[in-house]
Amino acid sequence: MDKDEVIRIDNPEVLSPEQRITELQTQLEELRGGKFNSNTLVELIKNPQAIRQKFNLDDRQTRNVKALLVAGGAGASVKYLGDSIGDELAAVGGALLSAYIARKIFG
Repeated sequence: MDKDEVIRIDNPEVLSPEQRITELQTQLEELRGGKFNSNTLVELIKNPQAIRQKFNLDDRQTRNVKALLVAGGAGASVKYLGDSIGDELAAVGGALLSAYIARKIFG
Protein backbone atom coordinates (compact mmCIF):
# COMPACT_ATOMS: atom_id res chain seq x y z
CA MET A 1 0.00 0.00 0.00
CA ASP A 2 1.35 3.41 -0.91
CA LYS A 3 1.73 6.14 1.65
CA ASP A 4 -0.72 8.29 -0.30
CA GLU A 5 -3.52 5.71 -0.28
CA VAL A 6 -6.26 6.31 2.22
CA ILE A 7 -8.60 3.58 3.40
CA ARG A 8 -12.12 4.78 4.01
CA ILE A 9 -14.61 2.78 6.01
CA ASP A 10 -18.25 3.65 5.53
CA ASN A 11 -20.27 3.65 8.75
CA PRO A 12 -17.54 2.46 11.12
CA GLU A 13 -18.76 0.61 14.19
CA VAL A 14 -17.15 1.73 17.41
CA LEU A 15 -17.05 -0.68 20.33
CA SER A 16 -16.02 -0.01 23.86
CA PRO A 17 -13.21 -2.19 25.23
CA GLU A 18 -15.74 -4.02 27.43
CA GLN A 19 -17.99 -4.78 24.44
CA ARG A 20 -15.01 -6.04 22.44
CA ILE A 21 -13.88 -8.29 25.31
CA THR A 22 -17.38 -9.75 25.58
CA GLU A 23 -17.44 -10.33 21.83
CA LEU A 24 -14.05 -12.06 21.90
CA GLN A 25 -15.06 -14.26 24.85
CA THR A 26 -18.15 -15.36 22.94
CA GLN A 27 -16.03 -16.20 19.91
CA LEU A 28 -13.59 -18.19 22.06
CA GLU A 29 -16.45 -20.20 23.59
CA GLU A 30 -17.77 -20.96 20.11
CA LEU A 31 -14.33 -22.11 18.95
CA ARG A 32 -13.92 -24.32 22.02
CA GLY A 33 -17.27 -25.93 21.39
CA GLY A 34 -19.32 -23.75 23.68
CA LYS A 35 -20.15 -24.20 27.31
CA PHE A 36 -20.82 -27.67 28.62
CA ASN A 37 -24.49 -28.42 28.49
CA SER A 38 -25.59 -30.93 31.13
CA ASN A 39 -28.57 -31.86 28.97
CA THR A 40 -26.16 -33.14 26.31
CA LEU A 41 -25.13 -36.09 28.49
CA VAL A 42 -28.77 -36.98 29.17
CA GLU A 43 -29.55 -36.78 25.44
CA LEU A 44 -26.61 -39.05 24.61
CA ILE A 45 -27.74 -41.60 27.22
CA LYS A 46 -31.27 -41.59 25.82
CA ASN A 47 -30.01 -41.84 22.23
CA PRO A 48 -26.55 -43.46 22.16
CA GLN A 49 -26.48 -43.49 18.35
CA ALA A 50 -26.19 -39.70 18.51
CA ILE A 51 -22.56 -40.04 19.65
CA ARG A 52 -21.55 -41.28 16.22
CA GLN A 53 -23.33 -38.37 14.56
CA LYS A 54 -22.06 -35.85 17.13
CA PHE A 55 -18.43 -36.73 16.45
CA ASN A 56 -19.03 -37.28 12.72
CA LEU A 57 -17.40 -40.73 12.69
CA ASP A 58 -17.20 -42.89 9.59
CA ASP A 59 -17.35 -46.70 9.74
CA ARG A 60 -13.60 -47.22 10.15
CA GLN A 61 -13.37 -44.64 12.93
CA THR A 62 -16.38 -46.16 14.65
CA ARG A 63 -14.72 -49.59 14.69
CA ASN A 64 -11.56 -48.03 16.14
CA VAL A 65 -13.50 -46.29 18.92
CA LYS A 66 -15.37 -49.51 19.70
CA ALA A 67 -12.06 -51.38 19.96
CA LEU A 68 -10.67 -48.72 22.30
CA LEU A 69 -13.76 -48.93 24.51
CA VAL A 70 -13.50 -52.71 24.77
CA ALA A 71 -9.77 -52.59 25.52
CA GLY A 72 -10.28 -49.87 28.11
CA GLY A 73 -13.07 -51.82 29.78
CA ALA A 74 -10.94 -54.96 29.95
CA GLY A 75 -7.98 -53.04 31.33
CA ALA A 76 -10.05 -51.22 33.94
CA SER A 77 -11.67 -54.42 35.14
CA VAL A 78 -8.26 -56.11 35.51
CA LYS A 79 -7.01 -53.11 37.46
CA TYR A 80 -9.94 -52.97 39.87
CA LEU A 81 -11.14 -56.59 39.98
CA GLY A 82 -7.99 -58.54 39.19
CA ASP A 83 -6.96 -59.04 42.81
CA SER A 84 -10.36 -60.30 43.91
CA ILE A 85 -11.43 -62.56 41.02
CA GLY A 86 -8.21 -63.06 39.06
CA ASP A 87 -6.79 -61.21 36.07
CA GLU A 88 -8.09 -63.59 33.40
CA LEU A 89 -11.65 -63.65 34.66
CA ALA A 90 -11.64 -59.88 35.22
CA ALA A 91 -10.33 -59.27 31.67
CA VAL A 92 -12.96 -61.52 30.09
CA GLY A 93 -15.79 -60.00 32.14
CA GLY A 94 -14.65 -56.45 31.47
CA ALA A 95 -14.25 -57.11 27.75
CA LEU A 96 -17.73 -58.66 27.52
CA LEU A 97 -19.37 -55.82 29.38
CA SER A 98 -17.57 -53.07 27.49
CA ALA A 99 -18.20 -54.81 24.14
CA TYR A 100 -21.91 -54.91 24.99
CA ILE A 101 -21.89 -51.21 25.87
CA ALA A 102 -19.92 -50.33 22.71
CA ARG A 103 -22.42 -52.26 20.59
CA LYS A 104 -25.32 -50.42 22.23
CA ILE A 105 -23.64 -47.08 21.60
CA PHE A 106 -22.33 -47.60 18.08
CA GLY A 107 -24.43 -50.45 16.76
